Amino acid sequence: MRRITLALAVAVSLTLGTALPVASEGLTEATVSCDDGSSFTTVVGAEALADLLDAVGSMALFPADLS
Repeated sequence: MRRITLALAVAVSLTLGTALPVASEGLTEATVSCDDGSSFTTVVGAEALADLLDAVGSMALFPADLS
């Protein structure tokens, strides 16, 4: 019975820990999506967000013959 209770408590805490949004100050959720329907979402700080914007902008300006 003790193992079942412990397993349930661990499962609930891991589920809530990954399901709840990040509540830290200064972090922003960023979503990048492509024409083919693929996308990803991540939580980044201000510096990483600026780097992500620069990278996506560079890919848009210089596509390197990719479609």
